[in-house]
Parts: sequence; C-alpha cells; structure tokens
Amino acid sequence: MAAAADELARAFAALTPAEWTRTAVYNLPTVESRTLLWLGRHTLHEVEHHLTDMTP
Repeated sequence: MAAAADELARAFAALTPAEWTRTAVYNLPTVESRTLLWLGRHTLHEVEHHLTDMTP
C-alpha cells in the first residue's frame, strides 16, 4: 500500500499546471467531464475513506 501511495504521489508531482486542467470523462455517479485536479482530489478522498474500512 505504501509503495502504491508513493507511486501515485510521484505521478501527481510530475503533472504540470496545464496538465492538472486537462479533462477526462468520469462515469460515477453520472458521466461527466472532470479535470485531473478533481480526479486527484477525489482519489485521495476515496483512499482516506476506504482506508478506515481496512483498519480494525
């Protein structure tokens, strides 16, 4: 898990300001165009949220 977190952090750190504004289609809960900034924030939120599911 730590290795995956490090890899994700490196991938995010490598993005330029212009790349953060690029969009992609995200399908949940509805199909919408989202920026990479939104996707990064959402990913971190989900990791934090589901990490508590794994802790006894």
